[in-house]
Amino acid sequence: MLFSSISHATDYSVSHNPYEDVNFNTTLRCLAQLHDHVNNNDPRVSSYDDAEYCAVTWMDYAGYYGNDTGLLVGMGSPKQWPPEDYGATAIPSLDNIKFYIPGAEEGGYLKDNITFAHHTHSTFMTEYIESAGCSTCNGGSAAPLTPTVGVPSNRLYETEQELVDLVNELGGWPIYNHPSVGPNTGLTGYKGIEIMNTFMSLRDQKDNEDSAGTGTRLTNARALWDTWLETVSARIYAVAVNDHYGPDHTVGVGTGGGSVPDDLVANDIDQGKIEVLLTVQDLEAFESSVRAGAFFAVHENETASKGAFPEVTNIVVGSNSITLTTTAGNETVRWIANGSSVGTNSFTLSLFGLDAGLKYVRAEIDDGSGRITYTQAFELVSPSPVHHSGFGEMGR
Repeated sequence: MLFSSISHATDYSVSHNPYEDVNFNTTLRCLAQLHDHVNNNDPRVSSYDDAEYCAVTWMDYAGYYGNDTGLLVGMGSPKQWPPEDYGATAIPSLDNIKFYIPGAEEGGYLKDNITFAHHTHSTFMTEYIESAGCSTCNGGSAAPLTPTVGVPSNRLYETEQELVDLVNELGGWPIYNHPSVGPNTGLTGYKGIEIMNTFMSLRDQKDNEDSAGTGTRLTNARALWDTWLETVSARIYAVAVNDHYGPDHTVGVGTGGGSVPDDLVANDIDQGKIEVLLTVQDLEAFESSVRAGAFFAVHENETASKGAFPEVTNIVVGSNSITLTTTAGNETVRWIANGSSVGTNSFTLSLFGLDAGLKYVRAEIDDGSGRITYTQAFELVSPSPVHHSGFGEMGR
């Protein structure tokens, strides 16, 4: 007599590993920021240097007339690049920062006269682009805006999709900034998404202080990343940033307020960053690694002192497994696929016998003290479903 218990499962292999070209024995680690408002401010640059950042984006807002803070030589002119030509702190005078990164936080009112474009970071782009404006912005509650005189028509966007397309066309690497309300899967062309933004984290903290459990911005952002990984592309990469709350931000009584906690302390700031794996510490190598996804997103929350996040020292992708190694070796590892957990507490994930239909898997490495390192997604492929059977036998 034969009893059979059959589960429908699938065996996978990794079709794309963003860390494939990284030599972990020789790689150089670069702590970097892709959205902090560092633009042309010597004390601010110095604070990032003191916090041991290797690179920071030379950026502020851009995108519509009246909201271009220091990014233009003159209206319609190229952005201030290279920054050393426009008064930036000279790199040789800094201890840790090795180069600046071009980009801006783009956004402006769109042609429908109601919607303000979701902010998009134009990482690596040095061209100036601008909203085409509107006659009655925000339904008439904001002043009319017209394009800046001298901006060519092929540098203007009327829709959010046109904004993303322009950034790609002009050599940028578009990042979806602070996606706190998601999901929005209608847009295409984003290469990165902020799953951690210290401004969002502090707003969650404030909301939770006012009413427990109401701070959901970071949860929503990470859910949107998982949605995009599953439905758009497994090669959309996670970014962590500080926005306006980097290491330069003042702490103490009355330093917050409004939508963030009133009295900020040292652990509240500088929560988000990326660690990029480089062959050499220069902008060209940095851009190559970021575009390949050879970096980690890091969140050190408001309970954690900064700078001791889990360090991944090796990643081995086998024919049907992924193995991580860390310096400490004692963290909790959560493996996430299609937005759900597929394994916990093991540094090795077997790709045998998983649920059907998985598009990717990623890892969260949690030290239990408020610091999490996020890997980028590993794209999965399966030739065909495998039927795994368990048999109990009697009288054979």
